[in-house]
Formats: sequence, structure tokens, C-alpha cells
Amino acid sequence: MKSKRTLIVFSFLIFLSFKLYSQIQWASFVVNYSSELGIREYSIEQALGKPNVLPTFGFSPCAWTPRHLRAKDGEYIHLGFANPQYVRTIIINLNNSDNCIKQIFLFDEKNRKYLVYLNDNFILSSRKGVLFKHLIEKTTFKAKSILIFFRTDYLNDFLQVDAVGISESNEMGYEVKINEVFIPPQEIRPAENLGSNVNSPYQEVAPVITPDGKRLYFTREKHPANFGINKKQDIWYSDLNENGEFSPATILPPPVNNEQHNFAFGTTPDGMSLILGNVYLPDGSMRKGLSISKFNGETWDFPKEIVVEGFENN
Repeated sequence: MKSKRTLIVFSFLIFLSFKLYSQIQWASFVVNYSSELGIREYSIEQALGKPNVLPTFGFSPCAWTPRHLRAKDGEYIHLGFANPQYVRTIIINLNNSDNCIKQIFLFDEKNRKYLVYLNDNFILSSRKGVLFKHLIEKTTFKAKSILIFFRTDYLNDFLQVDAVGISESNEMGYEVKINEVFIPPQEIRPAENLGSNVNSPYQEVAPVITPDGKRLYFTREKHPANFGINKKQDIWYSDLNENGEFSPATILPPPVNNEQHNFAFGTTPDGMSLILGNVYLPDGSMRKGLSISKFNGETWDFPKEIVVEGFENN
């Protein structure tokens, strides 16, 4: 929801289901990296877990992106796996360029390094993405991490890595199913600016409307009134009056907003509680997960973690 747009409607939704003919373990934590373009979008954490971009390719905020388009000394990422295992196949989703991988090393449980891929033949290509799959002789050691070096000095666009995985098998087939949900054009309304009380020169995203339709919560980034030195994302709200006009947006106070990135997913049916991204910790820091905060009529409760049995956020 930027200054000229308040709502984005998609004419169809794409649902992907991957059928893996062998078990792939995706990287789950960061060991080290050369640089990153952002602190959330485009950050190194975007290279963790299952692919976000497949089956399409192209530039995406959901993939690790180095800070510089072309780095003289190249770029690298060093990622780890939760469960050390033997390796037969390495999978890397390069979703915005052709193969620009120079070297790949695997590390065993004693932190010894093994070269498993070397490439000196780089050809400039207009190809917008490739699912890189490299077969090796099955390792005699269990790999706990992978170090990948990239050559970027010849690329025309940013290198991006969506996911990195390893497998003990060499059967790496994918069956991708795409279901399209059609929304009739007559049901799609043009984007409408909500006026200066809501839309501003700053970025506004993630709208959440209360069940009664009278309050709009949204996330605003880099606004001077946001909390913290870096003015990260904070949650704001605006009320709809009886004339159908929005009131001047107001920033939510602590503890809902703090110096970290704050955003809401939704409200409870009574509209009195917000479902929030991340788990709020007493020292002001956060970790991945979900939280809920209730408005008691005057103040907001400190967000409490929502525990979902069997759910893992990698």
C-alpha cells in the first residue's frame, strides 16, 4: 500500500505442490556471508528453508541478494544444516541468473573442508534463473554445512539465491502442480488512494481491517515518528468515521511497537486483539514466530507468544 495504491488484488492465485522423489534437507541456519542487500527482504535469511520462488524465476525479495551488482572479489554464502548427513546431490536455486557458482565446499562434523565443485568456464547469458543440481560421489562423511563462492563481476543483473539443499539420493525430480483460481474482472476494483490521512510519501503495506470494518491497521516503514534510530517498520491505524472518511493515522504505542520490525497479520473476531509477526522478548529483541496482544481499553498488553503445536518456522 504505497502512496498511490492502497490495495493490491491478484486476478489469480498460484498454489504449488512439490513432489520430491527423494528427501532434500534445506539449509536452516547461517554461518557466514559476504554481504546482503536488505535486513529482511533480500537478506541472507531468505536463502534458508524451502524454495520460495519456484517454479518461476526472476528477481524476488524472497531470495538472498548481495549488496553489490558486481563484486570484484565475488560473493559467498556459508549455510548450515540442522542434521548432518551424507551427500550425493547438491541443489541451489539461482532464481535471477544463470549458473555463476565458482566453488562449492562441504564441511564435515569436525569442520574439515572438502572441495566438491569447481567451475572456471563462465558464459554471459540472458537466462533468468536456473535450478542448479550437482551430482557427486556420495560423501564418506556427514556434511554439516556448505560454502558457496559466486563470480558476479560479469553479470547483468543481481545474483539471487532462493534455497540451498542437499540429498543422499541422485533422483531429484520435481512434479509441480499449478492451480489457478480465477476472479472475474468485474469483481476487481481499481486501486484507490485513501487520502493523506492514511497514504504518505513513506511505504505503507500489510493492511488489516477489523471485523466491523471501522478500523484499518497497516505497517509503515521509515516514517520519522517510528520508534528506534533506524525507523524500521511500525504498526499504525486509522478509524473510519460515519462520513466514510479516515482519521489521521496514529502509531500504536509500545509494547506493540518497538525498535524492531513490527507488523500485524490480522485481528481476533472481536477486533480487540492483534495477531503479530515474531515473538516479543522481554529485552526488546525478537525471534521468529507469532504473538498476540490485547487492547484492554487504555493500553495494549505485552505480546504473548502463540504456540502452534507441530509448527516449525525455518
